[in-house]
Amino acid sequence: MAIENIRQFYDEMSKAEKRVADFMIEHPEETLDLSIAELAKKSETSDATVIRMCRHIGYSGFAQMKLGLAGSLAAELKRPVSGYLIGIDVGGTNTKLMIMNEQQEVIAKRQIATRGEEGYETAGDAMIQAIDFMFTEAGIEEPNVLAVAMGLPGTVDKEKNQTVWLSKLHWDGFNPAEKIGAYYNAPSFIDNDANINALGEYAFGSNGKNDNMVLITLGTGVGCGVIINGKIYGGASNMAAELGHMIVDAYDGDICLCGRRGHLEAYCSGSALKRDAVFMMGTCPDTVLHEYMKEAGGVFENQMVTRGAMAGDQVCLRLLDRYIHYLAVGVTNVMMMYNPSIIVIGGGLSNAGELLLKPLNEKTKEMVAQERSWCPVVQATLGSEAGMYGACTLAGQSIGL
Repeated sequence: MAIENIRQFYDEMSKAEKRVADFMIEHPEETLDLSIAELAKKSETSDATVIRMCRHIGYSGFAQMKLGLAGSLAAELKRPVSGYLIGIDVGGTNTKLMIMNEQQEVIAKRQIATRGEEGYETAGDAMIQAIDFMFTEAGIEEPNVLAVAMGLPGTVDKEKNQTVWLSKLHWDGFNPAEKIGAYYNAPSFIDNDANINALGEYAFGSNGKNDNMVLITLGTGVGCGVIINGKIYGGASNMAAELGHMIVDAYDGDICLCGRRGHLEAYCSGSALKRDAVFMMGTCPDTVLHEYMKEAGGVFENQMVTRGAMAGDQVCLRLLDRYIHYLAVGVTNVMMMYNPSIIVIGGGLSNAGELLLKPLNEKTKEMVAQERSWCPVVQATLGSEAGMYGACTLAGQSIGL
């Protein structure tokens, strides 16, 4: 534990490290509420000195040291160690796991295979085994878990706290997080992955703490999550923000992945961009896309379109212009409906960066009815980890943290 370790290694510390150690020994409870910068200021040292002192006494970082300090206080003052939040982001192939403390500092994170084809019980047991290992690796015995939350790929009934239909998983009609919650004697909560991702970007990503924001994910399909007043907005039956199925061409539009015509996903999904690119390649033998595919062993990837556009290839420029036009229509509709402070773009296609964002911001400014309705469109920062952060955030919000 931290206090014991300080006493053990005190004589080996530098003078600056001893100032940090002295403050911690004299003010252990106050230290628990301090950031690295605040502890450095209190001890008249630097952030780097605080980190060195933590490592000197056997901890990998500041958050782990504070857990050890809490353990010392629990032993000496007989008060409970702080609790933990477990966030789980379940995908069809992989599942991401994260543990945070009450202060929403990351204690551990890990990715495992979902194993959905082996059935829910096997998958649930694998999650518990992995989480137990994460606690053990962090030096936490008998953790006080406050809540468990899980993001899932499909439709979730928030009122009943159970799944309705999940993509690629046959876990319908129950709460897949309940097994994990029961194991740790904690309440469990679920939501769909688009909402969870939005909550993650809101709390920890590029959002900048705007309480009203929208995350649009451009992947195989088009996902969307809306945050209003710092909370997920799900609508009457948690079916709000199905942006991918917003109609942007009501007259004989392209076919969406759902089978209906004219939806945004029929124009702005990764599947749609690939469809259009392959079609253009069939009519334009001079496009650089042929060369790029040859380099990739005959496999097409959507990043080839942005690469070609940056190189000035006319086919790629036309493809990207069409893509951004329809995306701007959808994003403008979101601005007019929800009036967010910021819209965050995630997913693989967001990696085009300013090649996508600059014209998208320009077009939406032209399309909104009033300037007051417009908001900046920026790139997401958490990437594939957004779901883990969002699930931990949901766990905390659900119990009032």
